[in-house]
This record gives sequence, structure tokens and C-alpha cells, in this order.
Amino acid sequence: MPHIAIWVALLLSAATPVWADAYCDELWLLRNQLFDRAGYCFSSPLGQAVFGNDDCTTTVPELDPSASRMVAEIRDFEAIENCRVDTTRTELDVPHLATRLALIDLPVWGLGESACLGWRGPPLILRSGRSDSAPMTGVIETGENILLMYADVDGWSFVPSPDGDARMGWVRLPRLDATSCDGLAG
Repeated sequence: MPHIAIWVALLLSAATPVWADAYCDELWLLRNQLFDRAGYCFSSPLGQAVFGNDDCTTTVPELDPSASRMVAEIRDFEAIENCRVDTTRTELDVPHLATRLALIDLPVWGLGESACLGWRGPPLILRSGRSDSAPMTGVIETGENILLMYADVDGWSFVPSPDGDARMGWVRLPRLDATSCDGLAG
């Protein structure tokens, strides 16, 4: 299971405070997206600012088994990193928050980072979910870099924008090697 590999990687890693803060914000977002999707009504200023309560239905949501496992794993990661997200604030340090909130399938940080430097293949369509019918969220063009930092799921890779813009999404990547990339890193 890729989540166990992530946990082991986090145990072995030493995060800097700046990285840890951004990572903790990302974990907080991911965990609370699962609760939001289950109808949770947020009481904290941060939860209300990020998710709103317009469509909430409960303060005791029932998560499906998959979401429950994911929440437990995220809480383990938060404990390892000693995360203490200040929920009295009203902004989250997660780039392109609106795009992240619109994702159908949520990404989870992976085991390490790597990159394809100078993609040689055809343009790659990024999607909001792990389905060829999910809405398109962007395109990685020939010659661009492909960053890999999230766990693959069912043959799909979650790819953030190589340029730091809001393009991000799920794509079925072929094997990345010296024939598909100008260079490889990581």
C-alpha cells in the first residue's frame, strides 16, 4: 500500500520548519477535505474560511472505510511532523487552493520526489480525477518538466504544474526514462 511507504519515508526524513509548516497545511487540507465531503460543519475560523458551511449537514460525519483509513494515516503523518496548524487563522499555505478544492480524487504525498526534465512525448492532459472522463485541469506540454511528489494510485500519477501555476491533476504516465525525458532527477 503506497500510504505505508509514505509513512516510512516521513519517519526517515528531517523536515525544515518552513517545509514542515507547508507540509502540515497540506495534510490539514487533505484530512479536512475528506471531512468536508462527508458533510462536516466546521467550527474553526480556518475550516469555515477554506470550506464554508453552506452545504454541511453534521458535526459527526460518517466516513467510508477508505476515507477513515486515509484520515488515520494523515493523522499519523501529522503526529510524526508534530503538526500544529493554527486553526484560528483564515488562510492556508497551500498553493492554488481553489484548484485543489475542485479535485475529484485527492492526492497523497509520495515516497520522495523525482522529475522528468524536458518531457519528449506528446502533450499530457491533466484531470481532476483518476478517470479519462474527469474534467481537464491543464496540459503538460512537450518540453516541460514533470514533477512527481505524490503517490501513484491505480496507474494514475498526480502531477503539479512544472511552473508553479494552477495546472495540476491526474494523468496516466508512461514509464519515464532516458527516451521519454531529456533528463531524470531524483
